[in-house]
Amino acid sequence: MRLEGVLSPELTIVMPAPRAKGAEARDAVLRDLSNRAQSHFPRVAPGGLLAGFLDRERKYPTGTPEAVAFPHVLLPDIDSTVVAALLVKPGVRWSVQDLPPQDLVFAIFGNADKPWEHVRLLARLARIARGQGALDRLREAADGARLYDLLITEDRRYG
Repeated sequence: MRLEGVLSPELTIVMPAPRAKGAEARDAVLRDLSNRAQSHFPRVAPGGLLAGFLDRERKYPTGTPEAVAFPHVLLPDIDSTVVAALLVKPGVRWSVQDLPPQDLVFAIFGNADKPWEHVRLLARLARIARGQGALDRLREAADGARLYDLLITEDRRYG
């Protein structure tokens, strides 16, 4: 599943890290993202996106050793899949695990009745993240528009 069509330009953001520390910083990033994304999902109750993210993170944190987090929320009231991409400068601690601060965040909002879309997108995003030099190129983005363009370019490398 390609990113074009599901990667939201409005939700492709370069942002400063919140002042909070530890899990509070992660939660602040997810809160900001959830608030920005709410207008994309009018059937989801306010606070529902954040609650979904935090529930998932409590079960199993989505941070990686490569400093890339893959939070996702699957709810029945999400009509269509949307991907958000954040570059958080500097990165934030994503979990209690001994991982580096996470600075790239690829978030997936999906329908609970279509989990295969979410799995395909996670695989696609992981493939992009493993591409030679891809993470370095993405981390150089100065703004959301540039991050969006870089992600689409990286995605096109895989057909």
